[in-house]
Amino acid sequence: MEQPPTAELSYSSLLDKALSLSRIQMCCRSSDLQTLWFGERQNGKTLEFLFDGDSVLTGVKIRYFNPKTGRYLAFSSGFTAWETFLVNGDYPPELDLATVLYALHQRVVLRGDTAETPSVFLSVRKGDGLRDRPKGLYHALKADTLASRMKSVMLKSGVPADFKAHSARAAGGALLKTKGFSDDAIMDRMRLRSKYIYKKHYKRTARPVAEYAHPRAEPAGLQLDASDPSLAGSPLAAGSAGDYMPLPPVTALCPVVHSPPPATSPTPPAPPSPPAVRRSGRRARASESRTALAAT
Repeated sequence: MEQPPTAELSYSSLLDKALSLSRIQMCCRSSDLQTLWFGERQNGKTLEFLFDGDSVLTGVKIRYFNPKTGRYLAFSSGFTAWETFLVNGDYPPELDLATVLYALHQRVVLRGDTAETPSVFLSVRKGDGLRDRPKGLYHALKADTLASRMKSVMLKSGVPADFKAHSARAAGGALLKTKGFSDDAIMDRMRLRSKYIYKKHYKRTARPVAEYAHPRAEPAGLQLDASDPSLAGSPLAAGSAGDYMPLPPVTALCPVVHSPPPATSPTPPAPPSPPAVRRSGRRARASESRTALAAT
């Protein structure tokens, strides 16, 4: 698919482009991306752009701060190890991660109006003052919002609706596999330690777009072996071995027997009410006195 020049994109489109490239090429979660920011905060940096002697962008170094998989932290400060993504021609300029992130950085700097050192993925509109959205300032997007935007990008790109936003993580692993990465290298990028989890949930192969659709199973027939002796005399034994035969009515396979309703027993009489308890005490005696006076 032909990509429009990055410089001509609106901020919203550039944000979606950087989000989708990051999710796939970095094999990360939405929650990982909300830990990134441009520039330097008090505790350090999460992104660092690399330039050569002629001030030409050559790549970007990225690390996460307190991500979900905390056991992979490289330092006690909460940062993961740096990972470098070079501008090396593996991707065209319009799909190069470092190039697109730098373009997003330049656009964010021009926008300004943030409460602190800006996060990489900022809101499209300024906050309204509700919840954690400062009024009149751009705010960092949360993981659920990033996942929703990723899902929207996938739908616009023709990905079937039954693929969730988290599928981009496995898609990134499949992309790396086509580029010659080993399973161990892909697990390192995903920050996975369990090969079982990787093979069960993330190890996927790249397939043509036409094969992405998931057909629904139609319960129209049942494949049976007519030579099976256990089917002798059964209405399902008709036809040759291995044929797909329509299922007979359910009543032919398992007749429905209507059981008579259970016998109802007469309702037992209600127990007699207990006799009234005679009250005692000063109030009871006063009440009895008033009753006696009224009777005379």
